[in-house]
Amino acid sequence: MSLDFNIMVGGEAGQGIQTMGAVLAKAMSRGGLHIFSDQDYESRIRGGHNFFRVRVRDREVMALSEKVDILLAMNKETIDLHEKELKSGDSRIIYDGSVVKTGAKDGRFLDVPLAKLAEDTVKSKLMSNSVAVGAAVGLVDYDFELLAGVLQEQFAKSGKLVQEANVKAAKAGYDYARQNGRRNTMLNVKPIGKGN
Repeated sequence: MSLDFNIMVGGEAGQGIQTMGAVLAKAMSRGGLHIFSDQDYESRIRGGHNFFRVRVRDREVMALSEKVDILLAMNKETIDLHEKELKSGDSRIIYDGSVVKTGAKDGRFLDVPLAKLAEDTVKSKLMSNSVAVGAAVGLVDYDFELLAGVLQEQFAKSGKLVQEANVKAAKAGYDYARQNGRRNTMLNVKPIGKGN
């Protein structure tokens, strides 16, 4: 069976949506997977809904797909706008229930305590985005080391401590999603070679 899935990251301008999407795309690409991504942003300043979409395949990909497998929702507006784009079946919405109040109870919603995991792991809620990215990667059981390498590159100019903190935060999200969000029918995404 061939691999073809979509991840969408959504939130407000200023929440690091572009960085999160780019990190996810690059981590998947590093495993030899084919990527097609796009982004939509209303504003370069804080506020306004933004999203970054990544389509991942094990063969060449030439276009987007409208349906989403994993929606990383950094705010409620993302759920309100994009929930209807979820594929039926094992699609999931990753969100932080302490920040995003949904009232949702169905199995598609995975409440990951992003801010708490960041605070507990690296003493900084600013690392919530790395926790979220780690959770998305953990949900599909992808190789964490590929994500760790991309995070180290992404934050290289910020110094070794920031690099290590982002990797630790991502690992906390990765482990949480694997322990609390995986189902037997969830996608298993494995690297198929070496990418750039």
